[in-house]
Amino acid sequence: MAHTIQNFDPKDYIVIRGATTHNLKNIDIAIPKKTLVVFTGLSGSGKTTLVFDTIYAEGQRRYIESLSTYARQFLGKIQKPEFESIAGLTPAIAVKQQKISHNKRSTVGTLTEVYNYVKVLYARVGKVISPFSGKEVRKHTVADILHFLKGHPLGVRFQLVVEKQVKGGAQALETLLKTLHESGYHRIFWKGENHSIHRLLVEDMVETETLDLVIDRLVVSDDFDFESRCFDSISLALSEGEGRCKVLVFEDKKRTPDVYQFSTFFEEDGCEFLEPSPHLFSFNAPYARCPNCEGSGVAEKLSERLVIPNPDLSVSQDAVAPWRGLQSSVYKRSLMDATTVSGFPCDTPYKDLTEEHKRMLWEGCDHFDGIRDYFDALHMRKSKGGFMQRLRFKEVGVCVSCGGMRLRKEALYIQVAGKSISDVVVGMTLGELSHFFDQIVLSDHDRLVAERPLIEIKKRLECLIHLGLYYLNLGRAANTLSGGEIQRISLANCLGNNLRGVTYVLDEPSIGLHSWDTRGLVKVLKQLRDMGNTVLVVEHDEDIIRAADQIVDMGPKSGHLAGEILYQGALKDVEGVTLDYLYGRKIVHVDKESRTFEAQEFIHFSDVYFRNLKGVSVRFPARAMTVVTGVSGSGKSTLVHEVIYPTLARRFGLMIEPSIEFNIQGGGLSEVDHVEFVGQDSITKNPRSIPITYIKAYDDIRTLFSEQALAKAQEMGAGHFSYNTPLGRCATCKGDGEICEEMQFMPDVRYTCEDCGGKRFGEDVLLVTFEGKNIFDILSLTVNEAVTFFTDHDQKDIARKIVPLKEVGLGYLRMNQSVSQLSGGELQRVKLAAFIAKGSSLVPTLFIFDEPTVGLHFEDVQVLLEVFRSLIKYRHTLLIVEHNLNLVKNADWVIDLGPLAGNEGGEVIFQGTVSELSSHETSYTGRCLNLEGSPFEA
Repeated sequence: MAHTIQNFDPKDYIVIRGATTHNLKNIDIAIPKKTLVVFTGLSGSGKTTLVFDTIYAEGQRRYIESLSTYARQFLGKIQKPEFESIAGLTPAIAVKQQKISHNKRSTVGTLTEVYNYVKVLYARVGKVISPFSGKEVRKHTVADILHFLKGHPLGVRFQLVVEKQVKGGAQALETLLKTLHESGYHRIFWKGENHSIHRLLVEDMVETETLDLVIDRLVVSDDFDFESRCFDSISLALSEGEGRCKVLVFEDKKRTPDVYQFSTFFEEDGCEFLEPSPHLFSFNAPYARCPNCEGSGVAEKLSERLVIPNPDLSVSQDAVAPWRGLQSSVYKRSLMDATTVSGFPCDTPYKDLTEEHKRMLWEGCDHFDGIRDYFDALHMRKSKGGFMQRLRFKEVGVCVSCGGMRLRKEALYIQVAGKSISDVVVGMTLGELSHFFDQIVLSDHDRLVAERPLIEIKKRLECLIHLGLYYLNLGRAANTLSGGEIQRISLANCLGNNLRGVTYVLDEPSIGLHSWDTRGLVKVLKQLRDMGNTVLVVEHDEDIIRAADQIVDMGPKSGHLAGEILYQGALKDVEGVTLDYLYGRKIVHVDKESRTFEAQEFIHFSDVYFRNLKGVSVRFPARAMTVVTGVSGSGKSTLVHEVIYPTLARRFGLMIEPSIEFNIQGGGLSEVDHVEFVGQDSITKNPRSIPITYIKAYDDIRTLFSEQALAKAQEMGAGHFSYNTPLGRCATCKGDGEICEEMQFMPDVRYTCEDCGGKRFGEDVLLVTFEGKNIFDILSLTVNEAVTFFTDHDQKDIARKIVPLKEVGLGYLRMNQSVSQLSGGELQRVKLAAFIAKGSSLVPTLFIFDEPTVGLHFEDVQVLLEVFRSLIKYRHTLLIVEHNLNLVKNADWVIDLGPLAGNEGGEVIFQGTVSELSSHETSYTGRCLNLEGSPFEA
């Protein structure tokens, strides 16, 4: 394509010439606009470098450069990618792999921005409903009261009355009555009776503190003068009553009138309420959030299940777990000594106690202190032991004050169409919410005010439902979402923005999606394309690759052996790294070694009720590979992340935070002494961090050089051979190997350090050699070369620490390659290599992996499977949340959840071997395993 690249019109193509960023080999490529283009290839083949570090980075840089010099000084400077030219580039938007938010106040509503519009809707058209009478709370105007009066039939009598306070006894009362009479008022109500002011004796009223002054007495008529007089009288009443008045209505000759209260203040039933405003619904602000949970929706509380672990026992049999210690036994003795006077049955099992006796046990009484008194005393001690003791018996649950809504109670009094914001955000799924807003009935005025917020709410809800997230609710905490749910929320935001003519750059949008869910994702990608956008996707998923208008296959290998375009065009049967797998010329080997689990020990979790899990009971074998599958949202992350891992972590003393514990048993527990969670969080991306630092091999290399004769003669320690310390690194570039010159508002200029020539170390350090190589020469070796070098020169301990990088397929990496330049798949494997390095020395461990195939090509998955088998060989146990069908086919045991998502999921559809799953009729995973045309070996 190099000699014809200039023939492509930038109006129709993104034309790139001479791209050399990172490992790209002077690439020329023309990408057609308004198409769906998928970039494939091995992990580290240059896909991310081309799409994100070149195309997207240049789009961002051009945007920033287009701003004023004043605006640019507040924005980060983006390094210009290395290329000869790029033409036809449109504004670029990236949807990258997002980490799961750990902010306890972040929710689905805030991530999607739907909650922002819901806040505006409730602030503008919401009605405050009094929790006491159910009446609407509102400020009354003169026009409101006049309208109320005119609504009565002709001839109805009414009186306008205001309440007057009397302070100061008889003398103050006499002065008030005299003043009122002189002001032209003649009548008051006292003790429900109508009295004439000038005939009333003060001594008969001295005990009163309030009286009702009659402002006017009128009869409803259709005269014009009636309306004018009412208007004046109402205005006078509100003035005399300081914003409040009463209307006494006499109907049907009743002696006792009906009394109606009116106020220009926002109050009802004698209570003043807060007026609706967007700030009242912001649970991130101290003003609006619930004071008990501080806006998190959850709070710590004493757990009855933990305090009374065995309800079949009585108090005398030590049913109360915290009272079993020597120091706390005084509480138990006190209760038992007071049995006669208190009537508490100490020998009755806890489960058979009446509610009153349970209350006595927890709250205490006049004769003994209860369980809460015991924990209050621990709190007062403020000792570490007391803190740990309290923590043992607490668990996190829904806040009882706000019901999980996170807001102060005043916000929950506001309703729209009869629903409070709690009903909308917590009580409805997105599917139910969409139906509610479609059917909502508002007054003409409210419908006009709510028109714009409702359009935005409906549009965003439609996108979320289209992506299969109908089962979530707006109040769902972001840190409880799976990776697939986070990805789809990001895509929904892109659709909701309704942009056209831009370049969307997506990094593996299929992460966290079951093969059954990928169909909806393909529709969304095509919808973005059909809106007139260019959609560039870095992806390994077969369904998305097959749906592309064009594919760009990169390779041929990884790292410095990659960076070339092997194929560009529509999908067809030609040779290529990826195409060989798509057309069945290569397959990922499926280990068919037969295993029987009857003789192995299992770990059991029973009766799990949590989130959408419906009392499930699961089991998985020790010293084997178990894969947890199911459609996105079926409960996999809940089961593994929030049930299995915390329970085992507390069991092994790795977690002290309050968490719900579940019933765990089984002989497999004796096969596990530790639990390790390997999530999707990448390792540090410090520019000076390199892979061998993470696996602890660099420490031994530095020590080796510090033991050389020249190093000892110059008193050099291991720190001299690190470019993170000033001892031995180049003083000019400070160990970066480059000099960065800031050019004010122009892009920074980077050039190789002239003093060290990019080697990062000082001259005296580089003079120290081992077998003819200095520290720079050693770090410039690839992993494969380093293993051979250290093995040949009798440094087998160093070689052994580096070998795991080779085992996970990273043998092509240079040991001094910056971690910040690694792809997502490479970062995952570096993390895995660290555990392999400890494989034989670690105690038997349960490794929990969260989608370890992220960023991995078909060929990379084969390497990963071999790594997993090596961990099992070291007597470790693997529990993996995964959607990759190839990895599922290699599992020893499968737990399949479903059948669908949210409330329609949370059940164990199947647990057993892969061969049994393939024949299961109701499992979506089983259906996908049996789809025809799969490139995988059956």
